[in-house]
Amino acid sequence: MPSVSKGAVPGTGANGFIAAHGVAQLLSSGFTVVGTVTSVTKAASVLKSPHPNLSLQIVADVTESGHLDIPIKGCDAVLYLAAPFGYAFRVRAPDSIYQWHAQDL
Repeated sequence: MPSVSKGAVPGTGANGFIAAHGVAQLLSSGFTVVGTVTSVTKAASVLKSPHPNLSLQIVADVTESGHLDIPIKGCDAVLYLAAPFGYAFRVRAPDSIYQWHAQDL
């Protein structure tokens, strides 16, 4: 796969610690970023540091098939760091996490 040096990139889970750093790096490198978050509250926290090349898309349920259909439209690459759990989540069937991610990419 060729490397991408410009264009649009969705940054999933844009309000998360690691994704926020990835999104910031993409923006400082000149990319346009479509960040995804799961709520208006999380969008507000991302927009505390606005950037002209950053837009946000609310994706309420990242486990739902097709959740990236709108954010990836017209994009050149994907920074996929969203996860369907928080700190208290326990993985009972680890393979199920990878299956829903892979089917949408």
